[in-house]
Amino acid sequence: IYTAVLSRLEPRPGGSNDVWRAVRQRLQATSRRNPDADVWAALSELVDPAELRPRLAPDIELKEFKLRGGNDYAVIANPRDLIHYRLEPAETELVKLMDGSRTVKEIVVERFQESGDLELSGVADLVSILYEGNFLDRRFVDVPDAVRRALNPISLARQKGREFMRTLTIEWQGAHRLVQWLHDHGLKWFFKRWAQILGAAVAVSGLVAFVSIARSHRFTLTGESPVIGILVLLVLDYFMVFVHELGHALVLVHDGRRVKNAGFQIYFGAPTFFVDTSDGLMLEARQRIVESFGGPYAQMLIGGISAIVSWAFPEWVLSETMYRYAVLNYLVLSMNLIPLLELDGYWIFSEVIQEPELRPKSLSFIRHDLWHKLRERLRFSRKEVWLAVYGIVGVAFSILSFYTAYFYWRSIFGSLVSKLWNAGAVTRGLLVVLGLFVLSPVLRGFVNLLRTLWKRLRDFWRNVQWRLEQSWRVEAAELIDALPLFEDLPSEVLDDLAGRVQLRSVTK
Repeated sequence: IYTAVLSRLEPRPGGSNDVWRAVRQRLQATSRRNPDADVWAALSELVDPAELRPRLAPDIELKEFKLRGGNDYAVIANPRDLIHYRLEPAETELVKLMDGSRTVKEIVVERFQESGDLELSGVADLVSILYEGNFLDRRFVDVPDAVRRALNPISLARQKGREFMRTLTIEWQGAHRLVQWLHDHGLKWFFKRWAQILGAAVAVSGLVAFVSIARSHRFTLTGESPVIGILVLLVLDYFMVFVHELGHALVLVHDGRRVKNAGFQIYFGAPTFFVDTSDGLMLEARQRIVESFGGPYAQMLIGGISAIVSWAFPEWVLSETMYRYAVLNYLVLSMNLIPLLELDGYWIFSEVIQEPELRPKSLSFIRHDLWHKLRERLRFSRKEVWLAVYGIVGVAFSILSFYTAYFYWRSIFGSLVSKLWNAGAVTRGLLVVLGLFVLSPVLRGFVNLLRTLWKRLRDFWRNVQWRLEQSWRVEAAELIDALPLFEDLPSEVLDDLAGRVQLRSVTK
C-alpha cells in the first residue's frame, strides 16, 4: 500500500511541490520505521492539527504595543502579502512559541502549565488562521478556490468585472511604486522642518483668505451653466480625494512602510478613490497620528493655495474654479477631522487617548451593557460613562451627517436631476439605472438590516419556544446526561444538546 500511495504522490505541473515532497518524506520515514504500519494511521497523523509543528516564516514581523489602561496588544505582519492581524496578549505569547520545535499539542501543554488554561481549540484555530494568511514557513494552498477556478474558468477581465459588481471596488496593486517615485523625486522635501513651517503658514493664510472671499459673495458654486458647474465640481472633488489619499500614502512611504494597494470604489453611493495604508499598523502611535493627519494636511495645503489665488487674483479666469475647490475642500476637511465619524479625526483621537477600538466598543456598550445597567440601576465606571457619551453623541452626529449630506447633494445636483427627469423617457431610464448603481451599497445595507431584524425575530421566537418547552427539555437533558457516552459533559454543552432535541409524538 505504501508503494502504491508513494507512486501517486509525484509532483504535478503547476502544483505545490513542497506539499507533495513533505507528504512523501513523512510516509517514507514511517514506512522505514515500521513497514507493516497502517498507511491510514500514517496519513491521519499527517493531517492531525495537534501534530503540526508551526514555525513562523523568517520575514514575519511581530510588534507589541503597551498602552495605558491595560489595552496592550500586538500586530503581526506578513510583509509579502501585506496582511496584518491584531493579537491579544495571550495570543502573542502563543505566537512566540511557534518556532518549529513544538507541536500544537506541546504548545497547549506548555501554556496549560503556565496559565492553567487548556486551549487546544484556541491554539489550533490561531495556527489555522496564521497558516491561511501565509505567516508560517509552509505556503498555504487554497484547495477549494483552486477547484472552483478549475471547474469554472473565466478570463481575468470577467473576474475583475464580477468582483467590481460584487464589491463595487477596483484595486490597483502598483500604487506603492508610484507613491515611492513621487516621494523620491520631489515630495520628500515636504517633510523638512522649513517646508512644514511654510505649509502651516499657507494653510492659515488660505483659511483667512477663504473667509474673506466667501463674505464678499463674489463667486458661486455652479456659475452661469449648472451642468458645466456640476462637472467642474465633480472633477475638483476627485482631485481633492486624490490629494488627500496621496498625503496618507506619502507619510507611510516616508516612514519606511508600503502601500498595499489603491483604487476606485463606490462608497455609500459616492464614487471615490482610496488607498490601503494598513501597513501603518506597524508604526508607533506618534507616527500613526502623523499618517492619519497626512491626508487633511495635504488638503489644507492645496485648499489654502486655491483660496489665496482666488482672493489675490479675483479677475483671473480660473479664480472662480479655485474658489469652488476651496469650498469643497474645507467642507470635506471639517467633516473629516470630527472624531465622531470613523474618519481621520477619529483615528487621531483614538490614538491620542490610546483606545484603538473606541467606536466599536462604545456602540457595543450602548446595544448591550447600557440598558442592562439602567434596568438594574447599577453603578457606571468612569470608562463606561465615556463609552456611553461617545456612543450616543456619535450615533446622533452620524444621523445629522446623513441629513446634512442629503441637502448638500440636493442643492448641487437637484436642478440637474430635475432637468434630466423632465427631458424624456430615455433620460429617466438612465437616471434610474444610475441611481440603482450609485445607491446599491445603501440598498445592500437595507437588505442586511432586514436580515438582521429577521434573525433577531427568529431568536426571540426560539427563546419563547424554549420557555414553552422547558419542562420536557429538562427531561431530555437528564436523559442525555444519563447516557455513559455523555456523563462527563460540561453543563453548557449539555444545555446546547438539550436545545437541539426535537419532540416527536407517536401512537402506541
